[in-house]
Amino acid sequence: GFDSEIAPVMCGSHIDTVATGGAFDFTLPTAAGAAGKPIIAHMTAASANVVTLKTTGGQTISGSASAALTLGNAVSIETARFSSDGSNWWLERSSTVL
Repeated sequence: GFDSEIAPVMCGSHIDTVATGGAFDFTLPTAAGAAGKPIIAHMTAASANVVTLKTTGGQTISGSASAALTLGNAVSIETARFSSDGSNWWLERSSTVL
């Protein structure tokens, strides 16, 4: 897994995640004050493990407390783009590459 506390994530960032060592959680930065700013989360290695993206302070991701980069098999890679409305995060799009 990956320790999400290693480095802060800024809005406008591209988050590369590697879950080959196991599933893990990653907390997005606060959406407050980040209106219109994107974050792209990308699973960089195919894995059946799940990366769960969470929020802070009761914020949501498209109305949910969390979102997950999930893979049904070990040969696909998923990317998701989120944007802030200044209060919460919204999933703009998600794609899977086989």
